[in-house]
Amino acid sequence: MEKVTVLRVVVLAVLWLGLLSGCGSSEERTEFVIGFSQCTSGDNWRQLMQDEMHMELAKYPEIDLLIEDAESDSYQQIQQIKDLVARGIDLLIVSPNEAAPITPIIEEVYYDNIPVIIIDRRINSRLYTAYIGADNEEVGRVAGAYAANLLGGNGRILEIWGLRGSSPAISRHDGFRQSLEGFSELTVVGEVDGRWEKDVVEEVLTEDYLLEQDIDLIFAHNDRMALGAFLVAKEAGIDDELHIIGIDGLPGPNRGVQFVQDGILDATALYPTGGVEAIRTAVNILYDQEFSKENILSTIIIDSQNVDVIKSYSDRITALMNSYDEQLTTIREDRRKHQYEQFMYASLSALLGLLLLGISLLLFSSRDRNQTFRSRIASMEKQISSLATIGVAGKVPAELEADTEAPQPVAEDADAATEAGRTEKEEAFLRSFMDAIEINLTNPEFGVKELCAELGMSRVQLYRRVKGILGKKVSDYLQQRRLQLSKELLREKEYSISETAFQAGFSSPSYFSTAFKGRYGITPSEFKQQMLNKNND
Repeated sequence: MEKVTVLRVVVLAVLWLGLLSGCGSSEERTEFVIGFSQCTSGDNWRQLMQDEMHMELAKYPEIDLLIEDAESDSYQQIQQIKDLVARGIDLLIVSPNEAAPITPIIEEVYYDNIPVIIIDRRINSRLYTAYIGADNEEVGRVAGAYAANLLGGNGRILEIWGLRGSSPAISRHDGFRQSLEGFSELTVVGEVDGRWEKDVVEEVLTEDYLLEQDIDLIFAHNDRMALGAFLVAKEAGIDDELHIIGIDGLPGPNRGVQFVQDGILDATALYPTGGVEAIRTAVNILYDQEFSKENILSTIIIDSQNVDVIKSYSDRITALMNSYDEQLTTIREDRRKHQYEQFMYASLSALLGLLLLGISLLLFSSRDRNQTFRSRIASMEKQISSLATIGVAGKVPAELEADTEAPQPVAEDADAATEAGRTEKEEAFLRSFMDAIEINLTNPEFGVKELCAELGMSRVQLYRRVKGILGKKVSDYLQQRRLQLSKELLREKEYSISETAFQAGFSSPSYFSTAFKGRYGITPSEFKQQMLNKNND
């Protein structure tokens, strides 16, 4: 009778705890993680870009977005991209601070089989998955054509640069100058480095310079710098005599459209942020749907002729976005409240389940107390015997000596798995993981994405499991095995460096050489020569 009662209590406790484990299972889980490396979040245009991204992502609660702000520092952006990759992202979006220094890290991520979307600014390479942005050269040409028409083909122009070295500034400059080539009476009498910021323009552009150069028109690479130029011209008392053109055309107060309506700027060329388009492209990539590699956004000139219509339209869009944000905030608050209620319910359920389990254990304990006591005595005697063996023989017993052995990468049975400090489940996963890699090791098209598909896991799940068991990233392990294979090929086979690269599963000889030297400190050619010298000796 006592056994039946105990069994009923245990079954009830297990069922209750099983019910508890199902609580919250209906909550949305993260399926993909997108990392966004923003060159700077310190201006309205880029804040609008991020707002548009969040608004579009609200349709996909299973996708998380991680944003890093490089604060206009290329070195910091490189480190942040490495950190995002280390956190196990499934896709990377990058707005490069500068093209040249950011290109190598983007190529590295691309070779690591992580999709890369470049937004706004280009890099010095075609090794990316997709590009989103307006044609900056075309934007410059449109602004130049408008300036030439505004001045009637005759006048003196000052150009205010963005960040020299950044692709938008270079392209806007080139496009603007192309539009002026057919007008011999139009002269660019000076250039100023504004670095995209209003305050910088106010510091470097002086009233005396504007007066001495007899400027007719100022072309600034964005609206913030154009505003800075207007404030300097106003101090000089020539703001009514001067034409000013900017780029961006953002809606909202203290932005380009408002500047045109208020008469601060004569015109601004629309430069869309591409935030919505970037997320839509990312979703298509993550779900293996069709997408375009090159996505060029269109531009228009906003001036006194169309600003009222555009202002009315943009105000409605802004109102809708604000309403959307309010709705999202309400949804998030409701979700947090729901999660809190579920937490309280789960906590009470856990207490009740543990109480039932405790009762069953007490019943078992009272019945089997003597048996447990005898087992403890036997265990203590065995320990004392082991200590005596150490004292008399002066050596460690085999059972203790086995604990000092180094763990094996993959154990062959359950006992070996225990010795290696891994569970049988972990060992089984490692076998599948390593077998999949070894089978596809020489295939350059095989990367983390293909490995995830073969194992039926998301990138985040695979990253966390491998990191937890092996202490390294999936891509690092895959590259390590390919580099080990390449050493064997260089040591034993008469392959060229290019042949070795492809035989070892690398997509290009240059990437193979860079990875080889990064790991072993010498180039593949130097290693091969060392092997030849060793064999000759």
